Amino acid sequence: MGYTYNKWGEQKTALKYINAARRINDNYPGLDVEYALAYNEQARYKRVRPYLDDALYAAGQNNCNFYKNEVFARTNNNKMDEAEEIYRQALGDCKDETAKADIAYSIAFQYFKLKNKEKLGYWRKEVDRWIVPGSYLEKIDVMLGQLK
Repeated sequence: MGYTYNKWGEQKTALKYINAARRINDNYPGLDVEYALAYNEQARYKRVRPYLDDALYAAGQNNCNFYKNEVFARTNNNKMDEAEEIYRQALGDCKDETAKADIAYSIAFQYFKLKNKEKLGYWRKEVDRWIVPGSYLEKIDVMLGQLK
């Protein structure tokens, strides 16, 4: 049920079910991912960290969603060096090019918020590596224009 409520955007309700599941079986597969998703969506980034570590370890570090959530949590805590390192790890483990573009865009967007035009330009090139339909390139070009 926690998974379903997370998908519906009802993270508070999801956490009720996730907590109940944890009381029954602390090692239930996917539970850490659901915690991470619920806390990410509630902008409770500091709470996400331990669950993402456990989820990445349990998944053998080969699931693109784990990497997306990890980078999202790191960028929102302004841990940009760590986010970039996670991105580099994802390049080898994640086969989904759309996910790679999503991850690179998360980093680019944070550099925009930090008003770092040089880094934003670099990450625009990274997003461009994974050119996919509905790409983020136009959005990044607008951001670059705003940072003159």
